[in-house]
Amino acid sequence: MTAEFPFAALDDEEGEVEGPFYRWLSTEAGPDDWHRFALGANWDMHEPEIFEWIVKQPDCDKATALTLFWKAQPEYLAEFPDADVEHRSLIAMIRYRWAEGVFERAELAFDADRDAWPLSLDTLRADVGSRIDQALPPAMRQALPGRRLDLSQDIEGIPSRFWPEELR
Repeated sequence: MTAEFPFAALDDEEGEVEGPFYRWLSTEAGPDDWHRFALGANWDMHEPEIFEWIVKQPDCDKATALTLFWKAQPEYLAEFPDADVEHRSLIAMIRYRWAEGVFERAELAFDADRDAWPLSLDTLRADVGSRIDQALPPAMRQALPGRRLDLSQDIEGIPSRFWPEELR
């Protein structure tokens, strides 16, 4: 069962890009499209619920879940567990669903250094000690083999056809 899309009522007047893109994302797009969006999305432009919707999809790829997990910066919560962080629920949801084995599709590649950003786990471990293994489970630190997608037609993870001509 597909999770309810959080922005189903969004109309075209909300923005030239977001309305049509979100409508497409929720009705026609699939796992590869969600992954492209996860890789390139401008997190300042989208509400956390859109990313949560993606990881709730039954065919969300493992690589997409890891991309969203690492881009949400779980290492910050490892250092500052009581911080008020916008993506706290996304991080917790992905960590829980990963531990429960919910993500079954494994067709796409993931490497944190390439698909999120390099992180010195040794430095973080020196700062936070054993909290690192709870916040960043070892199984979620592994690269995943798989296909790499062509992102050349996307702007910030959104297919260029959704952007005004002058921004393409």
